[in-house]
Amino acid sequence: MPFQQPAAVRPGLAAAVTLLVLSLLLAVSLSPVGAPDRPAGSASAGQRSLALEASTVVRMRDGTRVACAEPADCQVWAVALAAASRALDPVLPAVPPFSAVTVIAPTLAGQVSVVGNRSQGIPAATTLLVGDDLVRRGVASPQDRGRVWIVVNPAVTRAGGELPTRVLTHELVHVRTRAADLAGPLWVEEGYAVAVTERVLGPSAAIARPGPGTGDTLAPPAWPSDDWVPSTTEDYAVAGAVVKALAGRIGWNGVARWYAATGAGAGSRTIARNLEQQITGGRRARS
Repeated sequence: MPFQQPAAVRPGLAAAVTLLVLSLLLAVSLSPVGAPDRPAGSASAGQRSLALEASTVVRMRDGTRVACAEPADCQVWAVALAAASRALDPVLPAVPPFSAVTVIAPTLAGQVSVVGNRSQGIPAATTLLVGDDLVRRGVASPQDRGRVWIVVNPAVTRAGGELPTRVLTHELVHVRTRAADLAGPLWVEEGYAVAVTERVLGPSAAIARPGPGTGDTLAPPAWPSDDWVPSTTEDYAVAGAVVKALAGRIGWNGVARWYAATGAGAGSRTIARNLEQQITGGRRARS
């Protein structure tokens, strides 16, 4: 999910972590790319909120940070963050001031202190912009005000394999596209993040495959209405399939233009039709 002002924090991958973990069929071995430039150590008092129970901090060379409740988790997330950044950089470069993020890997109670209890389950990740509310509640320190946090579920750490990298890649797409500032449909933001993640990392066994033909036309039911809110792994797969099918017709540069236009409040289907006619004249575009 896109990063939020603290008054309206929304989940990362909206499906519960349990669904992701149970459907995780493929595990990959991650190489330690972009290893931290110094070992993890204990954070000084007040540097990290007790509410998050994250007492170990790793600082990366590019200004990103990983803060963990369990010291061993920092290496998992430092490697995953570096891998996600390296995968995205060629197609979606980081732009200040949101190029340096902080990944928080707290206890489950620490995550709940940020996102609250949710009837649909605790999300795999929640991305937010630290503001006065989190500082006032003692969840964040004053030094963190204005910084982007990605707060991850400890169940994702335990799952291991490819999941931490995929979760962070998805969240970084939202951060790098400034999704919180966009007025477009939620399914477009999520479908774009799913599609770009698969573009740079390949298909995921943790996301269900949609049926044949999904997203191949601009007519219902293949094309979602703009008020649709994806809430399951299957929903995310459908949203991603629509975006990937559009990329097959107008290319990824065209999709980026479509994403920006819908983010400005234009209707997703109308913009897609207009761009397809403008870019291809009815012919399939090259990516």
